[in-house]
Amino acid sequence: MFGQSQFFGDYVDLIHAAGGRLSRVVLNADEVTQPRRKTFADRLREYHVFLRQIGIQGQVDVVRIDEFRARDGEAYVYGFRNPVGLARLRDSLWDEHRIRFSTLVHPAAYVSPTTVLGEGVVVLHGAQVASFCRVEDLVLINKGAVVGHDVRIGIQAEIGPGAALASGTIVGPRVRIGIGASVIENLVLGEDCMVAAGAAVIHDVEPKTLVAGVPAVVKKRLGG
Repeated sequence: MFGQSQFFGDYVDLIHAAGGRLSRVVLNADEVTQPRRKTFADRLREYHVFLRQIGIQGQVDVVRIDEFRARDGEAYVYGFRNPVGLARLRDSLWDEHRIRFSTLVHPAAYVSPTTVLGEGVVVLHGAQVASFCRVEDLVLINKGAVVGHDVRIGIQAEIGPGAALASGTIVGPRVRIGIGASVIENLVLGEDCMVAAGAAVIHDVEPKTLVAGVPAVVKKRLGG
């Protein structure tokens, strides 16, 4: 797994649901710790205890990205969630190591057979993705999210737990949609915008803006 985000437990769950186990974590930056949150070391210790409980010996290797070398038989999961520069990082990993990121769908999620998922997409437990959607590379669709038919989701977007996107929505690259937010049909969410948790979006959202509230209104502009 590349990265050690707060979704570590969810990714471990997905990997085991797919019949695998986590063997290595590749880090590209120092961890930024937050009060009342488990550290990566805490999560790794818990995972090692879990492995012993199910009869698997051995430890997860942790390496820096400049030390990474591909190994035969490994599959790779894109665990980074900070979007800055990571598409370029993905491209450089391909150029140097010729690796691709696996697309993972939890067995307790539903994705229509008519929907197209890109490289490195992750669909977590309980999510539903309806017919004729197109989900671009490195998107995370979190637990319990509902994606209506004919939705387009751009690269590295993140759909939060319990969020609902109505049919025909277009979600731009690197958009973040918060927990329990809802978006009515046929709207466009511009690239790099953010939808706050619980927001109800009833109008298009401009790129690089934060919207919040019911109905959602612009709260601030993001970045340059």
